[in-house]
Amino acid sequence: MAKLTVNSLAAAQKVLNAVPPQYTVGTGTKNAYAALKKAMSSQGDWTAKINQNLQKITQLGDFDPSKSAYYQSSYHALKNLYRNKAEEGRRDTLAAGSEQTQGYGNSYAATAAAKAYNAALESLAAKVPSLYSAAAQEHENSKSNLAALIGLQQSARQNEIDNAGKLLEIEQALDKEKYLSNQYLDSLKRANANLYLNGYYSG
Repeated sequence: MAKLTVNSLAAAQKVLNAVPPQYTVGTGTKNAYAALKKAMSSQGDWTAKINQNLQKITQLGDFDPSKSAYYQSSYHALKNLYRNKAEEGRRDTLAAGSEQTQGYGNSYAATAAAKAYNAALESLAAKVPSLYSAAAQEHENSKSNLAALIGLQQSARQNEIDNAGKLLEIEQALDKEKYLSNQYLDSLKRANANLYLNGYYSG
């Protein structure tokens, strides 16, 4: 605690001539204000993440099978599978037809083999709509997941802002308390100085 006793004329005059305590912004308040300002700005950590995910949603846009990795990879895998099945069926049908007609290259066997091949490819075509729907749903799920993530990040950002605001209030209250305390001590010192001077000059 500051020394309040005044025991000399010079000390009393020094107290009365001193500049009264000034309100000062503490380091804690400055740091809390900077944290709040950052949390509210485009430079905030959560804001940057939110903007990145908003950009991802924009880039996804509407479903386009030509740009869908899910659709393309699934379609090519399915296409290869059915092509192999078609080719296998064509060869089996061709061989079976040749045995029945005693001629491997006859038109009956070739026609039957071609029908078997086309039938397998038609089966592939029949799968495409459901594959398209699954890929479109996967695309929408990606957008929905990003939107949900953005919602969580916005809540986290708001919590960060709220916490920074509360911390700033606390630090400002401490600064005010310190200022009022210094004012009180200063008033006591000045009162003692005046008492000393009144006693000194009256004596």
